[in-house]
Amino acid sequence: MTVIKVGVVSTRSHMSFDRQMANRRIALAYDEALAHFAPRGVKRLTIVLRSTEGVLATAHQEARKRGWDIETLPHMDPPMPSFHTSKLSILGRDWGEHGSPFVTAIDGIIEIGRDDASHQEALEAAEQHKPVFIYQLLMLSMQPEPA
Repeated sequence: MTVIKVGVVSTRSHMSFDRQMANRRIALAYDEALAHFAPRGVKRLTIVLRSTEGVLATAHQEARKRGWDIETLPHMDPPMPSFHTSKLSILGRDWGEHGSPFVTAIDGIIEIGRDDASHQEALEAAEQHKPVFIYQLLMLSMQPEPA
């Protein structure tokens, strides 16, 4: 079976966001990405995440619900105990390194919400002729999400 890795990037984790909208956008993005790769015989994706917080935690939950594999990056310090992953990927040399190592390791990218780093990765993926799925997200404030 062909393994397709799709990275999910988003705005900074300390921003408050509309969770219901995030759930809908992530489900839609996953459906669109799967449909894009379906002609290659792909029936499931491997989702690659940088973090266990904010919008990416929501992306993790949706991937688990679908039974998809999830890979994480080593700068998660440490992963939350409830954060199930199939594999820990070593990409890049520095904590929180963005760009080339991450984009090179994936087959497509989903950008949910936008900040400079996530959008730069989406642009880099597009330059490498990889599919890019961009969804806007209503950010409510710069305050941390309540625990």
